Amino acid sequence: MTLIWLLVFALLSAASAANTDAAQSAIEVSLANASEYLVKKVPPLYPPLAKQVRIQGKVKLRAVISKTGTVDAVNMLSGHPLLVQAAVDAVKQWRYKLFLVDGQPVVASTEIEVPNDCEDSEELITGRFFGSPTMWVP
Repeated sequence: MTLIWLLVFALLSAASAANTDAAQSAIEVSLANASEYLVKKVPPLYPPLAKQVRIQGKVKLRAVISKTGTVDAVNMLSGHPLLVQAAVDAVKQWRYKLFLVDGQPVVASTEIEVPNDCEDSEELITGRFFGSPTMWVP
C-alpha cells in the first residue's frame, strides 16, 4: 500500500514540475491581448450544488497556452471552491490563435477571469447567451 502512495506522489510531482517548467518558459500575455487571440471559448457549466446554494462569482486562473494554441495547463489563482473545477474544465477547451515572436510560435501564459453565475447558466442552457462572438448560440 505504501508503494502505491509513493507512486501516486511521484506521478503528481512530475506533472506539477512539467506544468511549472512550461509556465516558466512562457511569455507573459496580458488578459486584454490574450482575449484578442481567443478563437474558441467554452462557457463553464454551472455546478448544481453552487446553483442550489446560490454561489456566484469569478474564478481567476493562470493558463499556459501551447505553441499550437491549446491550453496546456491551468492553475487556480482565486475563486470559490465550488466554481473552480467548472471554470478549469471550460478553459481547458479554449483555443487561441498562435502567439508569435519573430515569426515563430511560442508558449504563452496569461491570467483569465471566468464569470460563473446563475443567470448566465440559465441562458446558456436555453441557448440565449449572446455575451461574446466566440460563444455558441443555437
